[in-house]
Amino acid sequence: MPFYRSKPSNLLLVSAIIITAAGILIPLTVLDSFFGFVLPPLSFFGVLVGLVIGYVLLVELGKIGFYRKYSSFIRNEKSTII
Repeated sequence: MPFYRSKPSNLLLVSAIIITAAGILIPLTVLDSFFGFVLPPLSFFGVLVGLVIGYVLLVELGKIGFYRKYSSFIRNEKSTII
């Protein structure tokens, strides 16, 4: 199932959004000097977006290959092992 058709749990979605927002916002607050953070250049965010898109595409290709190879085992809902 493609990632855009599957839905993450609400807890996973909310926690991912909070952690991402914290990672982006902390360098913009007074905590940046406490932790020694510096604001990354805008090009960093462009590279980050490219890496995330590449990761998602590779995961989808891996899932397609996995389900092609093992779909016969997955579709058999009744297990013969007791």
